[in-house]
Amino acid sequence: MDCRTAREILDVLRPGSNDRAEPDVADAVAHLDECDECTLAFRWVQSFDRRIGRAMRDVPVPAGLKERLQDVLGIERHGTLDDAAGGRSAAEALAVPAAEDGLSRNGSMPAARTLPPTRRPSRRRWWTPITAMAAVFVLLGVVWFLNRDRGPQITLAQVYEKLPFDLSTAEPFDGSFDPQLPPGWAGNRLFIDRSPKGSDLGLGGQHVVAVYGFRFRGRDGTVIEGLLAVAPAGVIDAGRPLARSFAGAESDYPMGRTPRVRQLAGRAWSTGDFACVCLVPAERVDELVGWLELPIG
Repeated sequence: MDCRTAREILDVLRPGSNDRAEPDVADAVAHLDECDECTLAFRWVQSFDRRIGRAMRDVPVPAGLKERLQDVLGIERHGTLDDAAGGRSAAEALAVPAAEDGLSRNGSMPAARTLPPTRRPSRRRWWTPITAMAAVFVLLGVVWFLNRDRGPQITLAQVYEKLPFDLSTAEPFDGSFDPQLPPGWAGNRLFIDRSPKGSDLGLGGQHVVAVYGFRFRGRDGTVIEGLLAVAPAGVIDAGRPLARSFAGAESDYPMGRTPRVRQLAGRAWSTGDFACVCLVPAERVDELVGWLELPIG
């Protein structure tokens, strides 16, 4: 027997069972004595199946799952053959006279016709679909576990649309998380508001961003104002990998609600456990990059 055929047969053997003693798998089991590679693969599959079994024992079984599995596998759910025969034995129920009067044409008692015995499906036939369903449940559990604390997400376009540009009327930040200013934004390079404002960005509930107003002096002596929004990583779905700094981020030009907003450029980047979004007049982006590259004095 070749390796591929042997593995296809051995893959459905239940861990800790006597399936290996069944005659129809004897050749595949004997193949293990001749092939170290298949032996290692078989042991890995058995180990994986045991882990799946242990994991599934801790998963609540949904109501009606047994009946749905029986329907999928074509298993009769209305009792045994003897039950269906109205209390008679299976042999009696299947015995059919050859003629309605109970006699053959030559006057002798006819032999009863019986259906050939049906072989009960091997439990190994159930193992593959059941294992597949168990794997699906485990996968869904892993996905839920990885995403359970991510909270709501909002697109970058929605951030640009929902940010409170007039901080004088915005709500004080509610402290739903501990925002950290990105590297290079603290110190004497920029004048940044100490107390941030907050917004739920239309999601409802707690604030998902802390918004700081900041100012810096342009080359022409003009004081330039901008906004810096800080959110926990994973809240903002930028639709692309984020840069690691403001200088390395690409500029977006959001369609704003007012002519003033439409003159702004936005940049989004990530730093540590946070995602940052900055809005500044488009023609002043390079000047802000220059300020952030100055050493802290």
